Amino acid sequence: HSKSTGRLTCWSHAGNHDVEESPYCCVEFSSVRLPLSRVKNIKKTARSCPVQGFIVETRTKRICLSKSSPWSQQIFNRFHNLTNTADEDAQR
Repeated sequence: HSKSTGRLTCWSHAGNHDVEESPYCCVEFSSVRLPLSRVKNIKKTARSCPVQGFIVETRTKRICLSKSSPWSQQIFNRFHNLTNTADEDAQR
């Protein structure tokens, strides 16, 4: 099943995925650096994908980032640290 996300194409994989993993794979990657404030969600591509990366969701689109980019690793870690902190605060 193929899904177009602007210039980037992703295809879906069946199977179980954890909260931080997307069911999609990327076949093209962007070098755009988004401010963290524009990131609504970021997930790793499925483990079964031929090339690993991140799928960043903004309010209006999805963008694939290469996992080998230090910036994409950093934004993934910062986003999930902020999300986990907010979740912990909500539980208190």
